[in-house]
Amino acid sequence: MSNNNQNGLDLNKLEQKLDESLSNETSHSLTNWLEEKRMTNNKAREYTSPLIEELLNEVTPEEMERTNREMENMD
Repeated sequence: MSNNNQNGLDLNKLEQKLDESLSNETSHSLTNWLEEKRMTNNKAREYTSPLIEELLNEVTPEEMERTNREMENMD
């Protein structure tokens, strides 16, 4: 039995699945996914760390828009 399979995981298969999934994504779809995750994480942080929430709120809409434009231009 290979090292990859000792714990019931076939890392080669997992890597192949990940590669296939990512090949179907665009930078725009990945950006949207990350933004959704960030929003979810921000909501969780709101209840656990007011200081972190305050720091995250310092990102201005202009900075966010500039970052979004830069991400779109990476295509």
